[in-house]
Amino acid sequence: MKRIAVPAALILALIFAFAPACAPRGEKPAPTEPVQTASGSEAPEATVLGGFERAVTYPSRGVEVPAVVLMPERRAGEAVPFAVILHGHGGSNEGLARIAEALCGAGVASIRMDFPGCGQSREDFTENNLTNMKEDTLRAIDYMASEYGLSRENVSLIGFSMGGRISLELIAEGRVSPEKLMLIAPAASTRELINLFGGKTAWESMKREAGERGYAEFDAGIIQRLGPEFFAAIERVEDPTPAAAERFTGDALVVWSRDDTVVPAYVSENAAEKLGARTLVFEYGGHLNGLYSGPDDPALLKMEEEAVRLFTEGGI
Repeated sequence: MKRIAVPAALILALIFAFAPACAPRGEKPAPTEPVQTASGSEAPEATVLGGFERAVTYPSRGVEVPAVVLMPERRAGEAVPFAVILHGHGGSNEGLARIAEALCGAGVASIRMDFPGCGQSREDFTENNLTNMKEDTLRAIDYMASEYGLSRENVSLIGFSMGGRISLELIAEGRVSPEKLMLIAPAASTRELINLFGGKTAWESMKREAGERGYAEFDAGIIQRLGPEFFAAIERVEDPTPAAAERFTGDALVVWSRDDTVVPAYVSENAAEKLGARTLVFEYGGHLNGLYSGPDDPALLKMEEEAVRLFTEGGI
């Protein structure tokens, strides 16, 4: 059983970046159900529906994808914007909870899922690839439309790291046209992703092994089993940013840190430039930029503030 060795510095970067990765999370508290209230003199259209947080599953690819929905208080029939929030490689939806909560307070609904093999997902990590994750993203949009009556025209995307790559690919393919786009250290460059996984020689060796036995093992502080489609899907596009920029017509925000050793700063800077995006740049924040940290982390608080600003004020 062959295991690819990677430099110690890279392993440390991955341990910190993906520490919450793919480990079972504690059960969520019982969701708060929506509460309907209306005064006797008001018409039914004025009924106020209470906000809630709800742990859900929705169908995609023949499996049930675990997710969390946040819905703000709203009036019946009111058009509510919503965001699909996408975590990074080997992460979980937990790290993006505070951004979802901030948006909910500003009247924006959201759904954030756990991708295959991560968080509450019951799938094996070998199913974790861009093809499956893009499908899960599209089905999340369908779920929010069918279950809560939200308009697909009011959808936005928020993607961290590999979640940013997913967002860009879906836009480039014309499968989603988001009103707002927030990217946090988007893993847009295939070349840099190959470097992250040990460089070209290690990548080709793992790809060959995955083809021969169905998966290759990668040591990211925890052992990840990467299936053949993981490699194939990443190699299909060198960088989805230019094609996404040609299609994207909404407002965008790109966040990164200059000392990011997982997704180099120039990748995020390039995305921001091509998208004509507002930017939030930290000198020191590593790859996480405050995600998966305490609620008082200054970077996280700033990201919450800028996320709300994007949705309430628009772009630059």
